Amino acid sequence: MKHLWLVLSLFTMLGLLTGCGPVYKTDYEFVAPKSQSGKNCHARCVQSQSSCNLQCQSQNETCRSRAKQDALYAYEQYKHQRRSEGLPVEKDISAFNHESSCNSSCGCDSLYNNCFKACGGQIIEHKKCVAFCDKAPKETL
Repeated sequence: MKHLWLVLSLFTMLGLLTGCGPVYKTDYEFVAPKSQSGKNCHARCVQSQSSCNLQCQSQNETCRSRAKQDALYAYEQYKHQRRSEGLPVEKDISAFNHESSCNSSCGCDSLYNNCFKACGGQIIEHKKCVAFCDKAPKETL
C-alpha cells in the first residue's frame, strides 16, 4: 500500500511539473528625460520616492512594534486562560505574532514610475523566460 501511495504521489508531482507553463522575469530599462526641465522634474521624482520609502519604513517599523505588543498581550491572556482552566500552555508567543503582515511596499516604486514617465522619461519592459521555457509559444521568446 505504501508503494502505491508513493507511485501515485510521484505521478501527481510529475503531472504538476509538466503542466507548468513558462515563467517570465521582467526587467525594466529607464531612459531618462533629455530636456533640462525633464531632468529637474526627474530629480523631484527621486526626492519624492526617497521620502515615500522613508515614510513607508517608519510605518512598517511602527506596525512591527504594535504587532509585538499585541502578541505579548494576546499570549499573556492565552496563558492566563489556559492555566485558569487547568490546561497546559501549548503555544508560545510566536503563535500570536503577526509581524510578517507589516512589510508593505507602500507603492513607492509605482509612484516613482508614474512621475518618471510624466517628466518625459521612458520605461521599457524586457520579458525574459527563466523557467519551463520549452513550454513557451515560439513567438513570445
